[in-house]
Amino acid sequence: GVASAWVTLAAPKVARVRKGSRGVLVRPGEMRAAVSTAVAAALALIVVAGAAAPTMRASLSQGGATYTQDVIVPLILAKFGTFSLPDMSFSKDSIDASVSGLSCGSLAIPTHGLTIAAPSLTLDLAGVSCSCSGSWSYRESHWPHIPHGSGSVSGGVSDSSVAIGVEPQEAAGKPHVAAGACSANIKVSNLHFSGGLSGDLLNLFKGKIADAISGKLNSVICSKVDDFINTDVNAMLATFPTQLPLPLPKPYDYFAMNFALSDNPSFGAGFIGFDVTAGVENTQTHATDPVVPAPLPNFDAAFASHYAQLYLDDSLFDSGTWAAYQANLLHWTLTNADVPSASPVKLTTQSLKMLAPGLWTKYPDMDMQVLVNATKAPSVTSDPESANATAPLEYVFQVVENATTTADAFTLGCPLVAAASFRLGETAGTEVLYANLTFLECHLNLVSTNVGPVSTGLLQILIDTLVPHFVLPDINKKLAGGLPLPTLAGLSLTDSEVFLGKGYVGVASNFTFKPPTAV
Repeated sequence: GVASAWVTLAAPKVARVRKGSRGVLVRPGEMRAAVSTAVAAALALIVVAGAAAPTMRASLSQGGATYTQDVIVPLILAKFGTFSLPDMSFSKDSIDASVSGLSCGSLAIPTHGLTIAAPSLTLDLAGVSCSCSGSWSYRESHWPHIPHGSGSVSGGVSDSSVAIGVEPQEAAGKPHVAAGACSANIKVSNLHFSGGLSGDLLNLFKGKIADAISGKLNSVICSKVDDFINTDVNAMLATFPTQLPLPLPKPYDYFAMNFALSDNPSFGAGFIGFDVTAGVENTQTHATDPVVPAPLPNFDAAFASHYAQLYLDDSLFDSGTWAAYQANLLHWTLTNADVPSASPVKLTTQSLKMLAPGLWTKYPDMDMQVLVNATKAPSVTSDPESANATAPLEYVFQVVENATTTADAFTLGCPLVAAASFRLGETAGTEVLYANLTFLECHLNLVSTNVGPVSTGLLQILIDTLVPHFVLPDINKKLAGGLPLPTLAGLSLTDSEVFLGKGYVGVASNFTFKPPTAV
């Protein structure tokens, strides 16, 4: 099943939920976020990164690094398989000797670790062992080259170690790594020779052959691990997306989220941090919001047991709602047909004549409609107890004079308030943040009138009826595709917790990682 976690961003304390089985809904409190209908409609336009300053900050904990090395060490072993060592030759006391055709296999790395320590990660491989075999030959340096002989040699490597630096970097907006210094201590033991090798010659060359094989193994193992880091690991990191389309229905289907690492990663006590900048882009106009992010936390020790932490600045939400507002998408038209039959107030001049006597006098027995418009882009503000967003909306009440003509009767203002629930899930291998509106309300005020005095009391009942029955379902339909989050191919978030802080929404999560076989 699809793993998921719901969090209602409205609680007297930090809201936390775990990513568990499908369909589990957790509402930790009665927090109400001041999120307008426009904000909610644009929640699908939330970004995970924004401008020159980081609008998202991610971190990998030591626990996450330890899990990662458990994933990559088997891949290192698979990269080795059976490998060859270069031929080698040496002379001593007028005897020339050589070892050739050396082939090694059965590499084992029983103990390993990936340690975070500035300015790099260190990959430690301990207890390294393998077996090697090849051919040897020797002869007297001078003619007639007697004595001479040849045979086979085999031996093993045990109790050896390799330590190599892994330097995380930013390259073209994506995560990248470079192999650092490699130190290998390979110990060859149990050399066994077959063929015509006398005891004296064995004593003469055994140590030299062991040292020579150790030296070649040091070089080959470091080279192969270097290549794994520089090639294979970077192929995995290259799957980090720099743009993801937002899965929105028409006419909202021309928005995308751009992502880019803004700098080389930074190090702290027990973690490595990544700053990301980007924004929601209108792919038709290429417009993005000039957001101004606030400072984000680097790492919260309270969540250090999780593999990763993610902080989303409030400006990410603002970027999405700004994009929707600039594209003139934050508006709705409500007609009398949209009013539930049980509502005591209808959208007709007959129904509203007690609220606006001049309306009936000027337009007797006519249907009406309401145009709902955001007057500016919504904004979001988070703190440890709530995620609040506001957007001033106008409700323009119009008289439908005929099939092609309407007349403005009066306009009401309403800063709409909403609480939203979020669910982390996975769809087709992509991590997704799903949003669903669970509460909406607004308090009306008269902005202007063309029909004289207007009483907003009963109109409040009408708006409170129309919004949850028409606007809310429409918004949730637009949000159904969720927000795709940028992760590596094969990476899935697990045991996630969502929490709030001053100016941000945070996620603490573990993960599983199964790199695609093609990487």
